[in-house]
Amino acid sequence: MGFLNQIDSWLPFGAEHVGPAVDIAIERMALDYDIHYEKFTYFWPDFCNEDRAVGGLGQLYYFDHIEVAIGPACSQDVMVAGRLATFLGLPMLTGVGNLVNNKHLYPTVSRLSYDVEHDQTLFLTSVLEHFGWYHVAMIFDTSDFLTKFVGNAFRNALNSDARFRRPYDIYYSSKEESYDLEKMLLEASEHARAICILSSADHVREMLLHAHRHGMTHGDYVFIAIERFRSDIWGKALWKKGDDDDDDARYAYQSLMVITLADPVGPQWDEFTEKVKLRALRDYNYTWTKEVNYFIGGFYDAVLMHALSIRRIIAEDGDITDGLAVSQRLWNTTFQGG
Repeated sequence: MGFLNQIDSWLPFGAEHVGPAVDIAIERMALDYDIHYEKFTYFWPDFCNEDRAVGGLGQLYYFDHIEVAIGPACSQDVMVAGRLATFLGLPMLTGVGNLVNNKHLYPTVSRLSYDVEHDQTLFLTSVLEHFGWYHVAMIFDTSDFLTKFVGNAFRNALNSDARFRRPYDIYYSSKEESYDLEKMLLEASEHARAICILSSADHVREMLLHAHRHGMTHGDYVFIAIERFRSDIWGKALWKKGDDDDDDARYAYQSLMVITLADPVGPQWDEFTEKVKLRALRDYNYTWTKEVNYFIGGFYDAVLMHALSIRRIIAEDGDITDGLAVSQRLWNTTFQGG
């Protein structure tokens, strides 16, 4: 098995985050299913890197002779490494990669995460239809790749749906100093009463405070913020900051709907997250200061999915060296994960 990912990353799915889950899954497969993996790793520092991802996969395949790859995490990295995995006929599984959604381009890649372009936009349009909001304005920060992608996917979904009017789009980059959140908010309010904001939690709060000062938080307008997953990277979507604006923010947030992923719950998940935290400190010298996120479980399930696929193919007298068959054996099925 090859495990490739970035490490020492500010993203919440680096090797120090997901590695413990992969290791726990490898041990469980050996004990419960008598399937033994030898793990080889290729890590690169800090952030997504397409060159490192495709080069690392090539190194793991040609020098370490891996038969399955776990990772990488960043969607851009999965896209390029996934094309090489397809050429090699190599099963590749990841717990993130939520922009990779073309099974024809990536027939040996399995993504154990939600589909931004379909699932999230479908939910958003369903919410809009339920409340009769058929015209929206969108404000989104293009400096973040995933925010930009989600915003474009949502806009395209509305444009292709005859029930909705073409959304009014406002773009800005938080990496520049020229943006004016209050001005953008007022511009959006002139075109729609449902305003979707794709930005950091701090910018959402700032815009809600501007809305309150302009009398827009008394039921005439609704604001929708999208939190991709719970993390301290983009901040917490909370009104309380301990400043003089808390009272106004608390009132303004009554006009805000925050759409986010549901976190796994239950004793099994709690036990799993405690094991991940202990392993992270022991084996990766990493101390968790936040909650274990949804994607960590996705990497655990990636190992589990591959092992279950191998077991089924063996039971059917199939060929476990057929990477395409191994990759697709559990597609469109349900199994009990971590």
